[in-house]
Amino acid sequence: MPAIDISRLQNQINHLVSLMGEPQSFRQELHAILGFYHRYSHRPSKDAVPKSFMRMYNLPDQVTRQIEITLRKPAQTNPEHVFDIVQALWQDDHFEARDLATYLLGQVPVTYSERVTSIILAWLEQPLDRAVINALFSKSNSAIKSADPAAWFAFIEKLIENPLPKFQNYGLLALWHELDQIPLSSLPAIFNLIRPFLQGSDLQFSDNLQRIVHKLASQNPFETVYFLKQVLSDTEGVKIESQMRSFLNSFPDENRLSLQAAIKAYHDRTY
Repeated sequence: MPAIDISRLQNQINHLVSLMGEPQSFRQELHAILGFYHRYSHRPSKDAVPKSFMRMYNLPDQVTRQIEITLRKPAQTNPEHVFDIVQALWQDDHFEARDLATYLLGQVPVTYSERVTSIILAWLEQPLDRAVINALFSKSNSAIKSADPAAWFAFIEKLIENPLPKFQNYGLLALWHELDQIPLSSLPAIFNLIRPFLQGSDLQFSDNLQRIVHKLASQNPFETVYFLKQVLSDTEGVKIESQMRSFLNSFPDENRLSLQAAIKAYHDRTY
């Protein structure tokens, strides 16, 4: 891989910006840049878990970061070009192209939020790599979250309330991504959203429920334990007991012991 000459990289990206009105040329030039900085001789550890199972370039972080920084303002001021570009990039079989598509979509002004969320929904209907899904929920919503957080939360609610389990799971994952930004006053709404999944018996939601409860426990352990104890008291069956046990290690000692005592009382009362 050639050493990174910042001036040269910036000139290459500037040329990329000049092609924003030509989606296919933009896509080709993006690959030219990524291929130029691909580290052909660098091999990750054989035991390392790949970020994505799509085709990927092996790049210094500085390259993709500089591409995003430079494209931010042009994307914000040329939304119609962005909508054409993201569709072209989405057809690509490289992770970096789809990742950039999610980033660019997140730069479109909030006045286009309905169009942005409709694109996100359309993309979610397709089979997706896990890394792409995470990029969708961390990048494509940037403008909406910044200008109208309630609108993005409503979108998450819409996913969770979708009758299809696939979209429900996406909604739970999207919710997990947002927990760092959600205020304490929103906790009751969050608890109401996840309650049916905690009380249900479908194991396909378990991983995302674990993520959500773990983050809630680290941020608001007392409120979360109180909520889980309510769910435990209102739910019958073996599954709820084992599920509550799986949450114990997410809590500080005081809260863990409180939940543990509630689980024991539930077990003694039930069996």
